[in-house]
Amino acid sequence: MLFAVLAAASSLSSSACRKIAEKANGSPTVANDAATVPMGASPKIPADFPTTVPIYPGAKAVFGSKSPGPGNDAWSVQLETADTTDEVLAYYKANMSDFSPKSTGMGNPSVVVYERPTLVVTLIVTRQAWAMTSIGLNANSK
Repeated sequence: MLFAVLAAASSLSSSACRKIAEKANGSPTVANDAATVPMGASPKIPADFPTTVPIYPGAKAVFGSKSPGPGNDAWSVQLETADTTDEVLAYYKANMSDFSPKSTGMGNPSVVVYERPTLVVTLIVTRQAWAMTSIGLNANSK
């Protein structure tokens, strides 16, 4: 969850950060001119998250945001699973075949950057102390 909060702060950290509001359902949102980031107990993956980027089966979404940009958009999704980092990395290696892996850093966290002509995806997989694996997916259109 710390990653989710840091990602939201990073997405909205510029001086353009305008407000923190509360929706009718009680879920806070952080917003500026470029993005609205929902926070709370049941965050969702953005509806227009690129369909070419698979969501790990059975993983729970803990954060999701989209930041539209001039000519390109950026999405950030944070997931959690009880599966091991090796299982998660193997899944993405098998299911990102339309992408070219551009850089890889293995360890904890493991980071893999995948690229195709219209999209760059950074996968960050971390085994947490509470026996869960965090999956960060950051997708940027080109």
